[in-house]
Amino acid sequence: MSLNIIEKLEPARFRYINDKTGDTERWTLGLIAQEVENFYPKEEYSMVSEDPSGYRTLDYVQLIAPMIIAIQELSQRVKELEKRLENDDK
Repeated sequence: MSLNIIEKLEPARFRYINDKTGDTERWTLGLIAQEVENFYPKEEYSMVSEDPSGYRTLDYVQLIAPMIIAIQELSQRVKELEKRLENDDK
């Protein structure tokens, strides 16, 4: 489940508009909060929040657990493929 979502997230390159929220001079690599919200709605998850003026922010720490689950899913797939290869060699 998590792997399917992580695969759909598209990293973006952007500059902050407001220097109070981030560096407006240099590029930032990250995710667009509105896109993440499509998979992790703010009503259900604490990953995306919205301030009174309507700006959405992303709590990147909240992405750690889904990424760990995705890595575990990949690890399981690798183990299954290795087992298959091992059985084919016999």
